[in-house]
Amino acid sequence: MAMGRRRKGRQRELFVAASEVRALGNPFYRALNRLLDDHGFDEFAEEACREFYAEKRGRAFRRACTSGC
Repeated sequence: MAMGRRRKGRQRELFVAASEVRALGNPFYRALNRLLDDHGFDEFAEEACREFYAEKRGRAFRRACTSGC
């Protein structure tokens, strides 16, 4: 388009509010999350990793690795 020549009409705004975006997600991951929730995977993983975290002020902090890992 040559300088000084504009098409009639205006360009729409590029901004879209997050509340206007509908996230559908991937059906595979929705089903996977439902399956993991149904079988208590979060609790299992937290318990399995508990030894690697130290409690401090009511929050879990990862201990430093001293073996050079």
